[in-house]
Amino acid sequence: MCGSYLLDRAILASLQKYAKEELTGETRDIKPSDWAPVILYHDTFCVQKMQWGFLGKSGLLINARAETALEKVTFKESLQKRRCLIPTRQFYEWDHDHQKISFRYQNGHLMYLAGFYDRQGHYIIITTKANQSVAPHHDRMPLILEPKELKMWFDDRYVEDLLKKKPPLVKAHKAYEQLSLFED
Repeated sequence: MCGSYLLDRAILASLQKYAKEELTGETRDIKPSDWAPVILYHDTFCVQKMQWGFLGKSGLLINARAETALEKVTFKESLQKRRCLIPTRQFYEWDHDHQKISFRYQNGHLMYLAGFYDRQGHYIIITTKANQSVAPHHDRMPLILEPKELKMWFDDRYVEDLLKKKPPLVKAHKAYEQLSLFED
């Protein structure tokens, strides 16, 4: 599951050349139901602001499982026809002790989370089984696409394979970590 992610000024500045509207704002965590820029592809990359989450019968749906999204009536058409990328520098999960943990690339580079959107401009983040860098903290994580896979995500021929891919490793950082006073 992915419950929030970071949108910073540098991301907004790098996306501005692809957007029709002004992308302004402070560095902030994006939470379910927030509006944020997502990347689309229609012969060229473009950026559009959308709202995070589909309104479902039992509430707001913010994630879809990579393993079953193509089978679910709620998600199938959107995933097949309206894919997007969610840019971030880090995402957050809560571990079994309810501590917030941030995950990011060691080098701080931009991450691209796989997603899709509906006709009303609401998007979903796709999650997958956690890789070895996230698994000690949580059993799910966003499906992260690497730069060489970005255009592939918008090509129907590669979607099923990308939904099965293992995401790249990320670095975990807890906001509050117990430090030992004594070194062994």
